[in-house]
Amino acid sequence: MSQLAVLLLRHGETTLNTTDALRGRLDVPLNARGRAQASALGARVAAAYEVDVLLTSPLRRALETAAIVSAAIGVAAVEHPSFIDVDYGRWAGIPLNAFLERDRGEVKRWRRDPSTPLPGAEPPSEAQVRAYNGLSDVAVAQARCVAIVTHDAIIQLLMCHFLGLPLLTYRGLVQHTASLNELRWSDGEWTVAQLNSTWHLTG
Repeated sequence: MSQLAVLLLRHGETTLNTTDALRGRLDVPLNARGRAQASALGARVAAAYEVDVLLTSPLRRALETAAIVSAAIGVAAVEHPSFIDVDYGRWAGIPLNAFLERDRGEVKRWRRDPSTPLPGAEPPSEAQVRAYNGLSDVAVAQARCVAIVTHDAIIQLLMCHFLGLPLLTYRGLVQHTASLNELRWSDGEWTVAQLNSTWHLTG
């Protein structure tokens, strides 16, 4: 019987997370609160799981979170491009309200149906496929527990797939910074065990 636990960990808070701006591929660092969140996340993972492999998005906020988790669990972090954030192109880093003045129609259409990509941005369907393919690679590896530090959109897209929800609903699956999600792979099937768990941030 082949069994695997996959922990999808969202990175800690950055300054941009306190605004309504899309982060995407902008390489922003954690802020002080984000580092504290990552520490709490690492402590929870260390206490509750025996992680064999730690993967991370190559963006700085994920790398910094992964380094803190790595120190807590004693497993070196390895970058994996499948779990990098969605590329929002020119929309990244600018509050959406600012775009309403120039691109009101595009923003309103995207808010109604986020499965439609913003102009010049990576289509969510493509991001979902690359993240799922990355998970498929993980599932055939010789490991019992894999932790992946990634981004809210990537986790939302994956959970949308595993919960059988239409793609246009993915942004409604809230992911708080430094949240923990757990997938289980057993005998060729995935199940969702935890979604946006954050109790480790309230202690």
